Order: sequence, then structure tokens, then C-alpha cells
Amino acid sequence: METKQKYGGKIKSLDESGRGSVVFSTTGVVDKDNDVTLSGAFGSQFCAMVPAHQWTEAPIGKGKIYEDGNEAIFDFQMNLETTSGRDWHASLKWDYEHPPALQQYSYGFNVKEYSFGEFEGQRVRFLKKLEVFEVSPVLVGAGVNTRTLDLKRGRSQQSEWRSAEKTLAKVRGFFLHEQFQAMQKKLVKQRANLLAAEFNALTKSRYVETHHGGDFFDQCFSIASTISKALGVKTPRLRFFRDARRDERGDFTYDIPVLGRADPETKTVWVKDGQHGAELVDTVAHEISHCYGANEDQAAAFGRKIAREWNL
Repeated sequence: METKQKYGGKIKSLDESGRGSVVFSTTGVVDKDNDVTLSGAFGSQFCAMVPAHQWTEAPIGKGKIYEDGNEAIFDFQMNLETTSGRDWHASLKWDYEHPPALQQYSYGFNVKEYSFGEFEGQRVRFLKKLEVFEVSPVLVGAGVNTRTLDLKRGRSQQSEWRSAEKTLAKVRGFFLHEQFQAMQKKLVKQRANLLAAEFNALTKSRYVETHHGGDFFDQCFSIASTISKALGVKTPRLRFFRDARRDERGDFTYDIPVLGRADPETKTVWVKDGQHGAELVDTVAHEISHCYGANEDQAAAFGRKIAREWNL
């Protein structure tokens, strides 16, 4: 169900009553949702009067919707036998008697037929046929030219509005259906988020730190010290890592597989196990250049250059 909130315009007349009329929508204009409600979209139908869209509360009245020119009008009878009905009636009456009248109106509806197109130079949705479930007096709205036409004491048009009882039952049923659908959507979204997190965890590359001595360390240190000396910088600290096993948590992760990493702040270069030859020289040179301010493109070019110069 959608709702539209409309600007509360000038009130024409008002006296003490449970019966009244309100313009709750204007056809043929662009509202703040970029919708244009077309003439004939409302037709003639009955609906409930609900306080501020509070569907969990008892309706404060009911009435008939019809169109007059480019205005959608709601003729209603408020239920003054209930505390809520009397309170809302008193509020509407007080608002009118103490200008400027600020009362605004909103309505809940289901779109039965619509299309998209151009209107006054902008892309809009044309609302061609609407099913209105309720019209509500609200505190704040934002729309086009709605207002209370009349509110006066008198007997409601019971013969004309009797069929509205069926609409009220439909409203309650629709509300329960909307609640159920919202709950389903929430559960589906939560499950989707969990699956996405699990998928990301499985597809990320996970690595664990290793501790090296021996030949591999000597190779890496020799390459790093030679490159650093040529650059005139201090040889970075060397650390090492490998792929994490399926049952290992991992010390760090990347979205893509990596052969090395660098920490410019501590001037540390990390090298992945198992590299040798040109690949190892390229990786060490690449990460040393990162330590001293190179971006990814610069570091990649420097690593390839050093590997070529070493004829590897």
C-alpha cells in the first residue's frame, strides 16, 4: 500500500459537527512523488477515516469518495461515540476556528493501473486507477491544495454509506496481509545478507604469517637490500605469509590473490612463500616502491623494470 500526504489548504467552512467534506487530492498536477493523478482515477468509492494512518487504532469515521472537476472529495461521517472520534473532531474544529488553519490530509491507496511518461518537461508516473483504503487527518503533509470543505453536526447518510462497512473489513484484511508481507521481506533480506557474508568469506583470499630463515629469507633480503641501495633508501623489514588452510582463520584477507603487501608507515614488506626468479624480484621491488610512496601502477611498472634489468 502507498500513502500520499497533501498540503492542507484553505478551509471554506466549518461548524460543530461529525459530518464534513475534505478535498484530499488534486488531479492533473505533479505531486512531490513525481506522480500525476489523472481525472477518473478515484471514481466513486467508500473508505474508512483513520487517525494519522494508525491502522491499529479504530477508525474515527467513514465516507464516500468522488471527483468534482480536478478535485477528489471525501464526504465523511465521524464517529462521535468514541473518544478518538470526539478528540479528532474537536481538533479539526479548533484548527478551523483559530486561523490560519493548518490541518493536512493524507490517503492510503493501492495503484490498480498506471503508466510512465512526460509531463511539463519531466518524467512522471501517471496514476490512472486507484483503490483508496483510508483518508487520514495528519499533522504534516506535502502536496497540492487539500482542505476541509465543511464540518457540521447532522445525521450521516447511512443509506449511502452502509456499504462502507465491507470496505472497512477489507482494510483490516489488507493491513494484516501487508504486515505479513513486510515480515517475509525482512526475513528474506536477513537471510540474503547472511548468505552474502558467507560467500564473501569463502571467496576472499585468506593468508597467515610465516617465519622464515634459511635460503628463502637470504634470497629476499639480498634482493631487497640491492634494490634499496640503488634507490638510496633504507632496506625495509621483511615478513612472510602463505595461503591459509580451509580450517585456519587467517591473519588477513584480500578480495583478490596477492603475492606481496607493504606497510609504508613501518617500512615493512611482506612476501608470499613459494616465489622464485623473476616473480620474486618483481614482487619485492613492487612492494619496496609502495613503501616509499608509489601508487599501484607505478609499483607494477617498477617491479617489471627491475626483473627485466636483472635478466630474469
